Amino acid sequence: MQAHIPKEAYSLFGKGLGNGYQIEKACSDISIDSVLQIITQVRSRLLDFTLELKYQFPEELTEQEV
Repeated sequence: MQAHIPKEAYSLFGKGLGNGYQIEKACSDISIDSVLQIITQVRSRLLDFTLELKYQFPEELTEQEV
């Protein structure tokens, strides 16, 4: 996976380039550990959201729906 670097940062990367070269696209690799951490965070926040709904609307949700 890759994360794209904003165009605003291209000028910083291009400072050392000469002969009229310009950066047209820049990205960085995302490690598998970072992806796993993102997935863990999403799961955790989704669980928190679901539990919050359960406590706000206890009669609407059964244990099987959670």
